Amino acid sequence: MALLYVIARRSNLTSKGTVVLFLYVSLCCMVPEALAHVDKIIASSFVLLSFSQITEMMNHTKAKAKIFNASLCIGLASTAYFWSIGFIALIFIGIYFFRSTDYRNWFVPIIGVITVFVLANCFTLLVFDSFFNPVEKAVVSYEAFANTLYGAHFFTLGALSICAGFFLIAYTLRINSRPTSYKPLMKLIIGYIAIGIGVVLVSPNKDTSEMIFIIPPLAIMGATYIELIQIKFIKEIHLWVFGLLPLLFLLF
Repeated sequence: MALLYVIARRSNLTSKGTVVLFLYVSLCCMVPEALAHVDKIIASSFVLLSFSQITEMMNHTKAKAKIFNASLCIGLASTAYFWSIGFIALIFIGIYFFRSTDYRNWFVPIIGVITVFVLANCFTLLVFDSFFNPVEKAVVSYEAFANTLYGAHFFTLGALSICAGFFLIAYTLRINSRPTSYKPLMKLIIGYIAIGIGVVLVSPNKDTSEMIFIIPPLAIMGATYIELIQIKFIKEIHLWVFGLLPLLFLLF
């Protein structure tokens, strides 16, 4: 939460970082299953840390170091939960928007991820006398979609889908009204949630815990939308709705 607050405030994504934190906590409470999956929590944290490094590329002189750090974070995330490797695309999106002039930047993410897997193999060979093979866990099962059609899973999926669709539309419409310098960063966040949705779709065991990957960008988009509301009463209604939604989940 602290990292998300720092990213939102430092990058000027929102005027009030507290709204981002509130939405993040509220959305996380909608997916309590994620608390039982430490691997996804760790992977999501590393992805968010990688996103922090990507945003720093915009104004940082040591771009290659930031790209390498971001790719290391994605590599570490994939060792915890393999399908988070898809967020490597987010680094390439960041390079395209911020540092595309130097062709060498495009090779750095690959080097960073390979470095992590080499070190992981060294560790497993030393400790377990076996190779580290995350591909064994890379199973795509579309039959798992049936799990989301019952009880709390269906309610969680429906609520988050509505929030994601509504916030995404509102966020996309706001891009044109923002200064040119901030448009690439806003598009990067859209890429973040798009990749997160992709990770959700390919996750083998769909019990809504995989939704943890789309919550950070969703919280940023939601905070941006709420801050646009000029009428205080309407804004408070939105906050109350998100505050009460987790309680409604206890009934399903």
